[in-house]
Amino acid sequence: MSDSEIIQNSIRPLGQSQADRLARALQSDFVLMDERDMAQYLALLKGLGTALPFYDLNAGDSGQNWAGFFPFDDDDIDSWLAGLVDDTPSHMGLLLAFLKLFREPQTVMNDLTRRHLKFHYQDVLKLKPHDAVPDRAHILCELKKGVAQQLLTSTAALTAGKGADGLERLYHPVRDTLINQSGIVSLRSVYLDDLGVLRYAPMADSVDGLGTLPKKGETLHWSGFGHSELPMADVGFALSAPVLAMAEGRRTVTVTLTLANPGDLENLTLDNVFSVYLTGDKAWLGPFTASATLDGNELQFNVTLETTEPPVVGHDTKTHATAYQTDEPVLQVLLNKQEGVPYQPFSSLRLEGIKIDVNVEQLRSLQLSNDLGNLNADKKFLPFGSEPARGAKLTVRSDEVFGKQLTQLDLHLAWTDTPEDFNQHYANYGESINNLSFTASMAFTDGSGWEARKPFQPLFDSDNAQAEQTINFTRHNGVDFVTN
Repeated sequence: MSDSEIIQNSIRPLGQSQADRLARALQSDFVLMDERDMAQYLALLKGLGTALPFYDLNAGDSGQNWAGFFPFDDDDIDSWLAGLVDDTPSHMGLLLAFLKLFREPQTVMNDLTRRHLKFHYQDVLKLKPHDAVPDRAHILCELKKGVAQQLLTSTAALTAGKGADGLERLYHPVRDTLINQSGIVSLRSVYLDDLGVLRYAPMADSVDGLGTLPKKGETLHWSGFGHSELPMADVGFALSAPVLAMAEGRRTVTVTLTLANPGDLENLTLDNVFSVYLTGDKAWLGPFTASATLDGNELQFNVTLETTEPPVVGHDTKTHATAYQTDEPVLQVLLNKQEGVPYQPFSSLRLEGIKIDVNVEQLRSLQLSNDLGNLNADKKFLPFGSEPARGAKLTVRSDEVFGKQLTQLDLHLAWTDTPEDFNQHYANYGESINNLSFTASMAFTDGSGWEARKPFQPLFDSDNAQAEQTINFTRHNGVDFVTN
């Protein structure tokens, strides 16, 4: 790479025409020590000849000068040089030969500035020339009709014709590229306004970015980078997990985001910041307003679905009109557009971990059976049959419950037609029987392999057998706890 190329590369950030002019001015041959060519030297010599008297060796001072020995006018030197013929006067031939020989020392003298510049950059400043950089070009490829796709490999050679040196210029793709029939269907843009709110143009190449076309006879002018009048964009993220499948009941989802750095969130009010949607059977469920809190570097928000809300089911591309690559339930979290939540405080957040917890209350859709067959959970039933014997079984099935990793399970037993106190009820039987005399062993395995086994759990409340009895299983650091 030449010194002039080094200089030109260093000033590229300027405008191209300005950079070219400055680069030319900094080149070593921009101002030469001796810039005169053949015609200029002839004009100089003729001018000097007018100041020198001509002396005839025989007649002495002739009253003339040497200008007469130059067979051309001052404004006709180039034409005279172009028309030189064999009968050029011998004295002019000798002069022209001298001037051509003078080109050699003139070239050496004019190279002094280049050598001085090279010495300054390479020896004094210790700058090293960059390696040669190949030319690059953007190539637009279009397939012929009937060709579905074509692989353009990096070994392909694309010709750009011949250069000034007569050699063919060949370009090679920097990577393998699959050329297909896809094309640009629409142009869209996003815009961050002065308040930090992210806006978007669904049809950027229109008058307002929303699809309005110019009036008849008017030229289309559009904002390539958006404007502050555009609608707010949907900004957020989505989570997918089997644990989000919740058919009924009062359902609370808690999402905990562990952040690398909470950044500007510490100065932001988190009330009504998020709008949450969940995949329903016929459409998205929501929006639900999430309550959010920030504790250190953990951002946690909760959303609750009441018992009247439809089930949360798996994602379907057609039903939910989104391209999420999953058939599991999806929770979509967006910044609340109704509240005008700015995007900027969230733009620099980095996630380190995500945790999803769900709490479902009043789940009633269970598959029940005992030793006598299936039971209808929607009606009153005898859990162990009409004449329960020791070892009688009641089986409770639910893919939604026992297919997940559980941390707590509460089983609520609501009894009907039972006495309040079994001790009084069996007072004349000659047996010591009370509310705690009726027990059952319980066991289950959840989706993570947690096996909970609890023997001899009372089926009735110790004070009032008619009251609802709750059996609670809690999983904590691998240890099971059960309470009545």
